[in-house]
Amino acid sequence: MDFHGKFEPPAIGKLRPPIEIAGDGTCGVSEDGVKVTGTQSAATGWIYWLLFGVFLVSVFFIKIQFDPPDWAYYAILGAGISVVIGGGTALGKKRKLGKLVTLEIPWRSIAKFEADAEHPNTVVLTVKKFKPKGDLFFTPDKGAAEFLSALTEHKQS
Repeated sequence: MDFHGKFEPPAIGKLRPPIEIAGDGTCGVSEDGVKVTGTQSAATGWIYWLLFGVFLVSVFFIKIQFDPPDWAYYAILGAGISVVIGGGTALGKKRKLGKLVTLEIPWRSIAKFEADAEHPNTVVLTVKKFKPKGDLFFTPDKGAAEFLSALTEHKQS
């Protein structure tokens, strides 16, 4: 049984990282598990740049407060910039943003599912022992009740 809706991961996960699928998509529930089809998101990309900004501000204040030798200041700054450039390049290549993604998650990898406390129409599936692992946030077009019922029915069989 297929359910159409939207994947809406938060920017930062509460207990586990959100699975980065966002926008319109489908969740198919079957005896084998849940088949998820959606678009790879960039939900946490901004965090990377925020951390880089914090790093630069910290380096600036270290320079003002402690006045380290120029070579140490430039070594720290160069190391930080190279990590950001290398990490940003790897992040962009690895994630393939905007790409259509299909995941077939077996029942043994779904630890639990429940309605989100803050958004009752959103269902949160906790995925473990599967890549990617984390929380998948899905808001079915017809509401959470029917989707949760189908998940419960198939998980028990």
